[in-house]
Amino acid sequence: MTRRDWSELPTAVRAAIENQCGTVTRAVLPHAGRNSDVSATLHTGGGHVLFCKGVRLDTPRARMHRHEAQVNPYLPPGVAPRLLWRTEVDGWLLLGFEHVLGHHADLSPGSPDLPLVADTVHTIGEALTPTPADAPGLADQWARLAAWRRLAHDRKPEPAEWVRGRLDEFVNREHRAFTAVDGDALAHTDLHPLNVLVSDRARVVDWAWSRRAAPRRGSTPACWCCA
Repeated sequence: MTRRDWSELPTAVRAAIENQCGTVTRAVLPHAGRNSDVSATLHTGGGHVLFCKGVRLDTPRARMHRHEAQVNPYLPPGVAPRLLWRTEVDGWLLLGFEHVLGHHADLSPGSPDLPLVADTVHTIGEALTPTPADAPGLADQWARLAAWRRLAHDRKPEPAEWVRGRLDEFVNREHRAFTAVDGDALAHTDLHPLNVLVSDRARVVDWAWSRRAAPRRGSTPACWCCA
């Protein structure tokens, strides 16, 4: 999708944002992220800096943004930017977040970012099990997709021979996966380098896809997307 620049936003939308944060003197668009109709780091005349993103309410993405706003107050301090405000105007939902500095996480072997990311993931797992926020179930979501089960019941087009011989096995493994992720922790589910900003600590952004799931099994409680 194409994001709008600050100058391309409707006048009422810009006014609603400035009513929350002050006069915007500069807007810097991020290099990553495509799930918002507008997203930018905003600099104001008062020297304040924040991150703002917004979406039109007539798109499916509005549900994601509402969910992120609802979850944010429950996230442990220091592991995610805080939601400063939210507002709706002329068919738009707008969210203003604390601005945090940092580079996208380097998860390659031996990276100095790894201990910081591990600490944050551990904190998330400890603080969000059981989940303090209402969220859809990841197991329910996966079960609705159930690609192998659907293929087993509807073979148009006919799957390749090596698949036909293993369909029962794949359906069984798929069902076991649904059971494995079922639980009552709040998992980010979209944890990749572009959603982790590292400075003196690692902070996780974009919680719009967070779901209720099982904590990761092992010595470090975490979310399933980090397993």
